[in-house]
Amino acid sequence: PQLTLNLKKVENDYKILKILFENEKNKNIINNIIINEKNKELKSFQDLIKVKYFNNENIIKNNINSRININLKKNEIGHEYNNNYGKVGIINHGLNCYMSAVIQILKNIKLFGINILNYDKDDAITKSLRKVLISLYFTNEKYISIKEFNKNFGLLYNKFNGNKQNDSTIFLIYVLNHLNKVFKRDENHISSIYLFKDLNLNLSEEDKLEKFLKKFESDNNSFITDLFNGYQMNKITCLKCEYIHSSYQSFIILDLPIINENIIIRKLEDCLNSYLITKDKSHTQGFECPNCGERYLSHLASLIKLPKILVINLKRVGETTVYYHEIEIPQFINTKLIEKLNSFNKDR
Repeated sequence: PQLTLNLKKVENDYKILKILFENEKNKNIINNIIINEKNKELKSFQDLIKVKYFNNENIIKNNINSRININLKKNEIGHEYNNNYGKVGIINHGLNCYMSAVIQILKNIKLFGINILNYDKDDAITKSLRKVLISLYFTNEKYISIKEFNKNFGLLYNKFNGNKQNDSTIFLIYVLNHLNKVFKRDENHISSIYLFKDLNLNLSEEDKLEKFLKKFESDNNSFITDLFNGYQMNKITCLKCEYIHSSYQSFIILDLPIINENIIIRKLEDCLNSYLITKDKSHTQGFECPNCGERYLSHLASLIKLPKILVINLKRVGETTVYYHEIEIPQFINTKLIEKLNSFNKDR
């Protein structure tokens, strides 16, 4: 029998569901049909607890995954059903709507939800986030509270302490970076370098890329990087001595300009193209050629690997101006129209 570890996991899930059920029942918000459905759900957990032998710990994971997948599948095809998945609001305590918006987005990323629910970490932030997701996935309430998560997050990251206004993009970066540390895997995971062979790099650039990947992915190895991490190549070219300097960086959020040389950009694909065109850096402070010392430089950014979940931030705040004009965002982005996007990403 391999019961102890798995049994503890099932009992925790059962306790959480039981609390939710009792709260709903006591408030007389749900009708008898929903109460019966919740009773069946609780009974299935009780039956699972009574099992004396576990052939595979995936029994528990599949139980959780199946509930999430059923909800997501129903939501995708537009069916109405009792638990109101996707329709549960979050109470705004003070000015934390930036936090609520990010949580609602993350909740709708299936692989994100499954990973958070499948692994009950000791970390206070992860535990409270897990409770929030369970409520959003399975409650029949019209709205829930994230006060516990808000408190735990603010205690560790003082920038978000209390009920004050904040930036949703910065909050998302903090959340993903925190979870990346909590869920870091012990085993090494290095990207296959052959994925980048079509970049036409010289030996020096290939060596630099391989060293970058080994260093970055040995330090950042979790389901967060699996989902949200992409890579960018930067090429600085000296127009005088023709020296080329290549460097690489990772990103979890792509900051796109909505103004190009004082021209307003109104389409998302044009924002991407503007980000990826060659830019003149001849008059930019801090850009000097390491070979000849001159400042006749150009900069080209290329996306060499897109993440599974591409997060885009539109740069509406300039040095002296905030831009409010609308950006046309299509339901699907045709990456083949992005001129500088590497061929590795064309079908993603």
